Amino acid sequence: MSVSPHNRLPTELCSRRYAAKGAIVALVLLCSATGGMARPPKHIPRFAFDKDESPVNVPLMLRVMLVNMGPNAEPAAFRVDTDDFERLLFQLMPGHQPHCVETGEKLSVSYEIYYDVVHTSQSDKDSLSAVLKTNMKLTSEVQHSDSITGADKTALGGDKKGFVSVYDINVKGAVEDELERIYNIYAANAKNKYDPSMPMREGVYGLMILNMDKELLMPATTKKEGDAATSFVYRYKTGPNGVDSGSDAFVTRSRFAVVDLSAGPSLYGSTQAGEGAVIAGSLPRRYHSKWQPSEEEALDKLPSQLRGRSLRFQADLAQVILSAVRFVFAPDIQFDELDFSEKVLVPILVFRDHRMYDPLEPGSDFSIDVAAIRKQLERLAMPGQTIEIVTGLQSLHEHERIAMAFDQAVRADTVHESHMGRYTVRQKHYIDAKMLFRSLAQTSDYLASGLIAASPVLSSEFFPDFNSEEELRQKQKSGETWALGTRVLPVFVFAMSDSDDEATLFDGSLPYAASKDAVLVVQSGQSGAQVPFFSGGRQASKSLINPTASILAGVGAALGGLMPWEKRYSGSHGAP
Repeated sequence: MSVSPHNRLPTELCSRRYAAKGAIVALVLLCSATGGMARPPKHIPRFAFDKDESPVNVPLMLRVMLVNMGPNAEPAAFRVDTDDFERLLFQLMPGHQPHCVETGEKLSVSYEIYYDVVHTSQSDKDSLSAVLKTNMKLTSEVQHSDSITGADKTALGGDKKGFVSVYDINVKGAVEDELERIYNIYAANAKNKYDPSMPMREGVYGLMILNMDKELLMPATTKKEGDAATSFVYRYKTGPNGVDSGSDAFVTRSRFAVVDLSAGPSLYGSTQAGEGAVIAGSLPRRYHSKWQPSEEEALDKLPSQLRGRSLRFQADLAQVILSAVRFVFAPDIQFDELDFSEKVLVPILVFRDHRMYDPLEPGSDFSIDVAAIRKQLERLAMPGQTIEIVTGLQSLHEHERIAMAFDQAVRADTVHESHMGRYTVRQKHYIDAKMLFRSLAQTSDYLASGLIAASPVLSSEFFPDFNSEEELRQKQKSGETWALGTRVLPVFVFAMSDSDDEATLFDGSLPYAASKDAVLVVQSGQSGAQVPFFSGGRQASKSLINPTASILAGVGAALGGLMPWEKRYSGSHGAP
């Protein structure tokens, strides 16, 4: 069998069962033909795989950059002493040991966290303010000014006044370049307080916390009504066509994240969990009234409560940093697997029940961007690991076993709703991901069960169980090597001609599902599928036209163990 220049599997190979079996063999041979004996990894001792041993301590250096929180910062509660704040962080979280959601156990790796808190200069703050102001774009949305100060809306008595304009700041471009410029200055010139020989010292992470002055950021077109803080709202978007509502915090393309205490407040999160949502109280907002002196303090009827407000702010700020460690810099992983295979083969197989479009044909809105997927997967690969992607287009009607498995996995829940004063009952369809994974693994169609059976890669296959570390060193000195093999991670894309008003998603929530052995993705012509997330005051929607992002998310979860952004393992609940 030959492979076309676009790494596309010929469709006719999969129209017959025996040909499909040959295609699987060809897939594996394609990636292993250039293989051979690889060097054994010399940095993985036996105890790394033994959960009865003490965890391996790995240093993680986190540089916290405070913008406009020096001795002259406003409000006064935001004036932070870096040495005192560092000691507070060390006391609250000196280390962190993530969990594996699949097993509910802690990993055999524990992070020893080294904090480095620094103030940025006044010139950096002024330069960043100018860039942010220049890149503000007025939107058609409005937001109530009481959300900025945290005032009690019930005191308004139903007053509809007080809505202000909302501005978007697109992070891509000049804003991200300016943030990276500031980060690089302090990543290179921060005080050297730790041992220079400490491993991974140069591979530090950064968290930049902004306390911007809205008086300097206010666009010229904004009508100032009283205080500039309550005259407008600004938020960040990582793309011009991003989510409905912007964000006050985001991850950059480099090794640092940004939190702006003056932006928003922006509200977003999952509607299916009590935790993980971002609301007005998730961040210590600069313009919240609780950071200002009370009327009694202003009239000298009470002693100053500045010390108490300062301690409360530092406690809230420390909680933001610790959450960033748990969710961003050292998150939990989804699957318990050590994958040190030499190659990873990702067959993207599209099963469609129509002939309206070809997802593997470039140039349309439905086209899968294979090049973008390959680029991102190479970033997820282990050192020395190569990624190979092949694609194939199949007719779902020619694979009756796979079609039956998909149909049997479609379930329906009874939903009770109140609409315009009337109580209604309806059915909501969804795909049971666990059942579909199990059915595909057990089906007689080799494009499903064959590829899934070829995918598991166990560490014991590549790391012999030596009796001692001395035996391991002798093995390495002898020059003897062993093959690391190939991991096969199939991606099954179901391109459906679904014309229903409501999308059919995996477990009723997402257009993809991932396991250690395979990835499932659904594609249809729906551009506004409702997903269980809220953004601003509306439920978020997602387009199912192009499955590229869903494939990336699924393979990232299967290959890298990445958790959904809003989830973390809960020891008290024993689940995410």
